[in-house]
Amino acid sequence: MPRRHETRPVRLERAQTRDAGVLAIMQGRAFFDELQYAPPETVERLKRLEHPPLGPPGVMDVEWTRGVISSPESVYYKIRLGEGTVGRVIVAANPEKHPEENFWRIFIEPMYQDLGIGQEAFRQIYRLHPDVVR
Repeated sequence: MPRRHETRPVRLERAQTRDAGVLAIMQGRAFFDELQYAPPETVERLKRLEHPPLGPPGVMDVEWTRGVISSPESVYYKIRLGEGTVGRVIVAANPEKHPEENFWRIFIEPMYQDLGIGQEAFRQIYRLHPDVVR
């Protein structure tokens, strides 16, 4: 089977701290959307918690997002499709310090998932960061 060739203008662009609010909200939408695919027992367990987690650390947290964008420990990219931002990927910038965590997180807005955008983002990450292995 031939590999899919992405023809849309997907590109990575370094995020700026001024992007933190929009990216935090987008990340929250992506993670909340994933709950529909969680096993029923996971959803029930979350419903019983007094303070259920909203996702991984930093989901919808503008200050956390701003801190990661400006951190020397990571490279924070917006995933762009044409002129719009449709997701983001964070890459460890210091492989000696974080050898097992080369990709920290990636998300694509729910309405843009399953279109090959994430695959193209990974291809670009591997070109930009050839030492990334995981």
